[in-house]
Amino acid sequence: MNYLAHIYLSGTNDLLKIGNFMADSIKGHDYEKFDSEIKKGILLHRHIDSFTDMHPIYRQSKHRLHEKFGHYSGVIMDIVYDHFLAKNWKQFSETKLEDYADIFYKLLQDNYDILTDKTQNSLPYMLETNWLVCY
Repeated sequence: MNYLAHIYLSGTNDLLKIGNFMADSIKGHDYEKFDSEIKKGILLHRHIDSFTDMHPIYRQSKHRLHEKFGHYSGVIMDIVYDHFLAKNWKQFSETKLEDYADIFYKLLQDNYDILTDKTQNSLPYMLETNWLVCY
């Protein structure tokens, strides 16, 4: 759910961004059927998630939420982290968040055919509600 962070951590490589963004919908070794740069994005996503999930601060924060929210505590933490990234975006990028999001949305639209079915299905909602800016 921390889409903004995953996209941002992909740097300037467009296919890496796409792979990193849609990685949650790709299970196991299914990533192997994609282009090499998209594969790298999927693996980067998994590496970022592993690093975050094992980080003591993240684990402590998630633990605080677990009693009340159970399994959803991790999702909540992802959204909170993206919220803080969006709120402090000017510290990380010279590009306005709105412009950054629009560029990424166009990238997804221009590469629609290589997106997973799940990503294709969620794209209209993502565009309509402007996920990346509305954190």
